[in-house]
Amino acid sequence: MKNSRWSDEQIKKWISEFPKVEDSRSSFEIWNNITEKKRKRTILKFIVPSASIVALTAAVTFVVFPLSNSKNEQTQYSYNKKAENAGNSHLTEIQTNEASPKYRSIVPNSSTEQIITVGLLDESKQHVVPLSFKGNQFEPAVKQINDVLNKIDVKRFNLSAFAFQDADIYESKSRSDEVIINFEKLNIKDRFHNEQNFKEVLKETFRWQNYKKVRLFTNEKQHVPSEHFVSEFQIKKLLKKAYFLFFPKNSSNPLLVPSKNEYETIEEAMNAMQKGKEDGLEPSINNSVKIKQLKKDDELLTVTFDNASKMKNTEHTEVMLEAILMTAKEFGFKKVKFEGFDAKKIGNIDISKPVEVPFSPNFIDLKVDA
Repeated sequence: MKNSRWSDEQIKKWISEFPKVEDSRSSFEIWNNITEKKRKRTILKFIVPSASIVALTAAVTFVVFPLSNSKNEQTQYSYNKKAENAGNSHLTEIQTNEASPKYRSIVPNSSTEQIITVGLLDESKQHVVPLSFKGNQFEPAVKQINDVLNKIDVKRFNLSAFAFQDADIYESKSRSDEVIINFEKLNIKDRFHNEQNFKEVLKETFRWQNYKKVRLFTNEKQHVPSEHFVSEFQIKKLLKKAYFLFFPKNSSNPLLVPSKNEYETIEEAMNAMQKGKEDGLEPSINNSVKIKQLKKDDELLTVTFDNASKMKNTEHTEVMLEAILMTAKEFGFKKVKFEGFDAKKIGNIDISKPVEVPFSPNFIDLKVDA
């Protein structure tokens, strides 16, 4: 019997006739399922006793997933090579459409690097998503913020185009903790949808660098007082917010996003992270998780889980702990002790001792150079 060879057009036609598949699961459920399958595949590598079975398993895996695995490896290689060859550009850019910058949910507070955090609107203009980048020790933070805002390709993160393209941002001549933003034309409705979004974006962009006030002008000459003053408002670093999961479009990797609401107590915030709901955001604490006790001792928060021994060492568990760490920071805690786990480490987090709260959320592996 002769081997039949199908043309590309025949294959496309055949695939187009497949029935449409719909998935009713949330991004959170899909992500959790993926991480669990990754964990099981890792375990499988250690328990298969026969070399022939290993070879057969690899062959089957290649037949079922040849395109996805190959594409992921090629993408990762492409990203690494582009990053290595980027030289001294102000912002290391990724050139391939497929590649996504590597990131983790938090920036450890022990980092010795200068960190620049900015707030960006998602495409729906419902949520302000903070992103953190590695800066440098040589330039004022406000200049580095300006560089990030002008150079980052926000569409790579499926976020809305930043709304400060024609704004001049600099520190006040009289106060180093005061930021001046001079707009060529300030149109809040078109760029930010509403005034609340506008203020939240400014808060997320400047609170992590300890700026305390933002003053807004239109068509002002730098450092020269004028009649073009618009308004000003205070910036608080800690806002008593809870952290939820935000899944950018076409991405299975979540970002940590602060809630719109502010909470009176850490208990209320943690309850919202598990049972609350904000449009477009997913809970960061799974319903199956039981928090037995929250104990506050000055700047230390102790979180005791009732069933932590049943929790698996997955990316989801790690991100849950990181969301709790970020929320604890919002309420003024310096460290969090996690009790009830059998494991001593969850992902990159050493839980055998109190964990220092992060510096800021969502570290993106791109660098702003001097």
